[in-house]
Amino acid sequence: APHQVGLAVDEDLAGLLPAHSKKEEADLKAAVLADGRFTDPLIVWGPEHILVDGHRRMEVWAALPDDTKISPPRVETIDLPDLDAVKRWMLLRQLGRRNLNPKTASALRGRLYNESKKSSGNPQFRHNEGIGKPPGRTASAIAKITGVSASTIERDGEYAAALDAIGRVNAKAKADIESGTMTVHKKDVLGIGQLAAADIGTALKNIRQGKPWGAGLDREPGDDTEAEEAARQANAQARKDNGKPIFDDRKMDGVFNAVTKAAVEAGQLLDARVKVF
Repeated sequence: APHQVGLAVDEDLAGLLPAHSKKEEADLKAAVLADGRFTDPLIVWGPEHILVDGHRRMEVWAALPDDTKISPPRVETIDLPDLDAVKRWMLLRQLGRRNLNPKTASALRGRLYNESKKSSGNPQFRHNEGIGKPPGRTASAIAKITGVSASTIERDGEYAAALDAIGRVNAKAKADIESGTMTVHKKDVLGIGQLAAADIGTALKNIRQGKPWGAGLDREPGDDTEAEEAARQANAQARKDNGKPIFDDRKMDGVFNAVTKAAVEAGQLLDARVKVF
């Protein structure tokens, strides 16, 4: 059935989108069968008719029997100047959907941030001055669009990068984490995403087997002494400058966000990105 629709699927673009659970897929199919039609279109870009919105709808159409009386989804085109603009359009469209769970929203904002840092800005959103500019301005611009803080956007960027690192090793595991089929806490995703590829595979296997993800690895969860030392220095400087620390010293033995050391090196000692789990 997909060839009857005449569209192309770009796997890199599809990988930007959140994975969906089996229940969500079943619910969409049930709605289409109940309505007897697809209510929303497939949206394509470029002369190759690359699908940029409606991947699940196309999958539902492809799974319908050949003798179905349901017509294929209608197809609409969108005019965007380049692939970078397409990526940001896709992510912003997903962020505009209702009922996003917090982890999905975080991953989408993070991908938007990471993609926006790569180029000189999305012509569709020139009024949001700062997209595609230096990271701080980009984070602030996206924070304004999405209604969260700039520091949240920067943390989201780390989370999205960690998910994508996992996906490069095991695409199914990434999809399972995003859909909730595989339960992995956000702080653990961040830790696993920093590992070498072989160790990511081991960590994922550990989780599947119900073990701590760091079991058998040289780098156990929480074993990040360099980041801990950087955070202690940041805490001490904050106490000196403002009379109070960024966080409770008694919590210093947790797993630290990878941005801790980078924030300290950049002199951003008081940035809320310095975070303890």
